[in-house]
Amino acid sequence: MSRLLDWSVDNITHHWSDHEREEYFSFLDELRESGKTNMFGASRYLEDNYGLHKKTASDILEAWMKEGNK
Repeated sequence: MSRLLDWSVDNITHHWSDHEREEYFSFLDELRESGKTNMFGASRYLEDNYGLHKKTASDILEAWMKEGNK
């Protein structure tokens, strides 16, 4: 189980290393550019590719979406 499991969305990016943040967010950027999925369904790709818990993947996706709107 992922160590990110218990992190809240508001808090999640404060606990990532720069490497983790870059890896997940780059993956999501590439997924968006590929057009494989509507990004609202992208958490499933995080689950499958990184073995993340559903909630963790959803939190990562939400943090990525929030960052893109800054």
